[in-house]
Amino acid sequence: APIWSGGVTPWVNGGLSDGKETTSFEALDSVIPWIQQKYVGVKKIVITGFSAGGQMINRWAIMSEQGATGTTISGLPLTIVVGSP
Repeated sequence: APIWSGGVTPWVNGGLSDGKETTSFEALDSVIPWIQQKYVGVKKIVITGFSAGGQMINRWAIMSEQGATGTTISGLPLTIVVGSP
């Protein structure tokens, strides 16, 4: 599993994990299809973050294709909630 041990800055900014195998944005991008496959009946996904997590989610929302139109790439409704970035 990827680990970001260099403090908040690397993962908040979409940085590479310690092993350089993935970015935090790629990790979050991969969670969305996993949720859809694991929980077939899911009707909506909500991604949320608070404080540094809010900053990360805000940046991820700008960079990711997921949620660009208010839906996941596969068409499932996706809401992004940013708290106290």
